[in-house]
Amino acid sequence: MKDVTPQTQPLVKRLKDAAFVGAVGASTALVAANSFAAAELDFSGATGELDGTKTAVKGVIIVLVGLLGMYLAWSWFKKGAK
Repeated sequence: MKDVTPQTQPLVKRLKDAAFVGAVGASTALVAANSFAAAELDFSGATGELDGTKTAVKGVIIVLVGLLGMYLAWSWFKKGAK
């Protein structure tokens, strides 16, 4: 088996590995910093908007279920008429 040490790896591979390790470290630091900052955020203003969105989504689902019911009834009616 070939011995793979940092000196025998190509320069590009070593640079890519170093960039990956740096990116992982930086993203971990940012996630940790953001998690501490998230404790101070206030989302009370978005509650009303979320309630409105829930109502709209329920309305769309009810309309789709109604259209599906009409389609199935029409298909059943056409099949029975033949």
